Parts: sequence; structure tokens; C-alpha cells
Amino acid sequence: MVFSIATKPPMTTMNILSSIHSDSCNSSFPIRLINDSCASLIRLLRHHQKDIPATELANILINYIKSTTDQNFSLLLNLILTPTEIDHLVGQLNTNVIINTTNSFIMATSPNQNNDIVLGVSFQSSSGGQLIRNSNQRHIINSKISAAAIISPDSLIGVTHLSMLVIDKPAYYNHFTSSMNKKLVSSILVAKVQRNKSSSSDRMNISLYFTKQSEYISNNTLTGNFICSFYNTSTLSWETLGCTLPIYNVVFNRYECSCNHLTTFALLYQIDPSASTSHSTQELTTSTLSRISTDTPSLQTTSSSSSTEILMTTRKYF
Repeated sequence: MVFSIATKPPMTTMNILSSIHSDSCNSSFPIRLINDSCASLIRLLRHHQKDIPATELANILINYIKSTTDQNFSLLLNLILTPTEIDHLVGQLNTNVIINTTNSFIMATSPNQNNDIVLGVSFQSSSGGQLIRNSNQRHIINSKISAAAIISPDSLIGVTHLSMLVIDKPAYYNHFTSSMNKKLVSSILVAKVQRNKSSSSDRMNISLYFTKQSEYISNNTLTGNFICSFYNTSTLSWETLGCTLPIYNVVFNRYECSCNHLTTFALLYQIDPSASTSHSTQELTTSTLSRISTDTPSLQTTSSSSSTEILMTTRKYF
């Protein structure tokens, strides 16, 4: 008598995607590792992004962000997406998609739409986000916003897709830094573009607007300065190269700066400014946004492993 042994069929991309919408992970997806479908999702995002349709990829990312916002975040190694991974995922979006929630906003689109260029996004806490176009740019900027990013029209020459992500309350990003004297105090903005292969232009100027979120400053007795920062995916740290000093806009109670490259951005509070004279500056009260030269050296694009990035979270933070 011959006995056949039943084997479990291999988990395909669509099988894993369907588990996202099941009750097995529910609101704890994907932070709490309850079953293999949740774990497989993280593996899928890390190793098989190109197999996932861009619209579904955006939905997965928004659900992930919601899960980190809804829970008391506890750091579980290998079960979280690092800033580098999120930055890369946003850059993979190559279709038209807009997903708006009260705690995050993600979009990917062609910037040229019926002679009305899409320049960026804005977000208001507890309300959501919207696209910034040529036609509504002035209105949005002259209103109350938590965060916004606007790319100059000449920087969009040759761009086929523009993708941006706003995370309103990104508390767990504080775990990803190699410096103990910097503290995240704003929303997170991620901006990426895809260009025509024939395009020779790589010029970039992005204007950033941040409202300070006071809940992220736990010790008001510490002295320091606000800095406009980007997350360097090569050094796994918050840096300022290619970004201007933030200027305080007293009318709208926000900080404004610009950078000459695209990646993940935020406003940080740097403790003890004497330790970093290059970006130690007094708070300026003006509504004029300072521009920077595009001659600043370009950033390194060497990829880093997520495991190294996660290990940095074992440091102690104020």
C-alpha cells in the first residue's frame, strides 16, 4: 500500500496579498507577529516588491503606517520596516494612486496633467492630505498645514512619475538615528521621482514646510536649534547636506527650508548647537524661503542592510 503525503502549496504573492485583508492579522498587522501570514508580508515587502502591483503596494504601506500609529509601538527586530525600506517602497510606485487617511497620505502620479502640473503634497493633522498643483499652490501654502513638500517646475523636467508619502505622527522614526542629540519634531515627508531614460537633467529643488509637533519634545529645558534634515540611507543617520537652515514663518507658525535632492525629510531638534557649528543658527522670523545652490555635492546611493539599520535602535534616546 502506498501512502501519499499531502504537502502545503507554496505561498504565492497573491496568497500573501489576500491575507492582508483577512481577520488573521486584523488591527495588529503587521507589527505583532501572530501568524506566518503577517511575517510573510514583511518578507514580501523586503524581497518581492517588484512582484506587487503598485496600487496594492501603496495600500500595504498605508496599512502598515496605520498599524504603527494605532498601537503603542514596541520595537521588534526584523518585524518593522526601516526608513530606508519605506523610502525604497515609495520610489517603486509607478502608477496613478492616491490614498488619504487622517494619519498619512500617499500619492503617485504623472506631474503633467492637463497643463496643471502636480508639484507636491500637503497634510493637515486629523484632516488628511491633498495634491499641490500650480493652480492651488498659493492657496495651500497660505493656509494652515502640518507639512508640505513642493518641487520646483524646472526640477520636474523629464519626470514621468512623482511619488510622495506623508506620515503625520511618525514616533517610531525616533528609533532610527545614530545620534543621541537629535530629536524628530515633525511629520515625515518622503519624495521620489522617476525620469525618462533619455532625460539628462537631474536638477532638483524641493521646498519643505514643517509645523513643530510639541509632543515629540520631551524635555523643554534642553537648549538647541531646529534643523532641516534628511535620512541618509547610506550612513543610516539624519543629516543636513544639501538642505538650507530652517526659517521660521511667524504668520503660520511653521519652519520652511529647501533641499537639492529627494529622499526622506523631517524637522529635527538638535541639542547643544555648539557641537555642530555648521548648522547652528538662530531662529529666523520671516516668510521668505531661502533657496540653495544646486552645486552641492550629490549624495551617495550605496544601499545598506536593514539589519544594520535596526541595530541602531538599541541606543538610548531622550
